[in-house]
Amino acid sequence: MKQAVRAPIWLDQIGALTVCFNTHICPKTVSRFSYAL
Repeated sequence: MKQAVRAPIWLDQIGALTVCFNTHICPKTVSRFSYAL
């Protein structure tokens, strides 16, 4: 039961990390690529 309860929490944390990764790091890499081009 504990694993079933913790699984959604881990999924939410991973989702939040991916959102932060996409919103903060991707624009920086895109801006760098645009400057390179």
